Order: sequence, then structure tokens, then C-alpha cells
Amino acid sequence: MQNYLITYDISDNKKRNRLIDLLKTSGFYRVQYSVFAGKTTKEAVTKIKTVSAKLLDKNDRIIILPIPEAVIEKIVVFNQGSKKKKIDIDLIFSKKVVLFI
Repeated sequence: MQNYLITYDISDNKKRNRLIDLLKTSGFYRVQYSVFAGKTTKEAVTKIKTVSAKLLDKNDRIIILPIPEAVIEKIVVFNQGSKKKKIDIDLIFSKKVVLFI
């Protein structure tokens, strides 16, 4: 499993929503409007690449950025008192273990 940051700029709503659904079902969390982060398998990323290649128009873009573990610990998230959900980097990249009893 590898950590990834995925960002996109897709103009067509239907295509963009299809990518968003794929990212969510692949274990990614939305960290900003067009940015997702998460830990997943190479197979899942290959599927994202394959689907994206079919979705993208000539002016659309998707960037898939692998993030090494050493970099995860250095990520800083600033949230200027927004009422939106806070971003929990440890949870996104599976550093916390939650036990439900």
C-alpha cells in the first residue's frame, strides 16, 4: 500500500462525479474540493489511471502524486477556523487504529 495525493481539473460534471465516486470507493478522502488523499494499492491506482484516461478531455487534468511515509509526518494542515470538517492526516493515511467494541 502506498500513500497518494490526487488532484484533478475536469470540466464536465458527469465525468468529474464519476472520478469522485471512483476515488471514494478506492479509499480516498476528500481534503479539498478537487484534492483527494489516501492509502491504496497499486492495482487501485492503475484502475484510476485507466478510468481517467477514458474520462479526460484535452483540457482536463489529473495528477497522481505518491507520498513517501517520511513526508506524511511533515504534512501541516492549516484550517483558519472554518466550520468545515477538519482534516485528520493521521486518519487519512491510516496511522490511527480505531477499535470498536
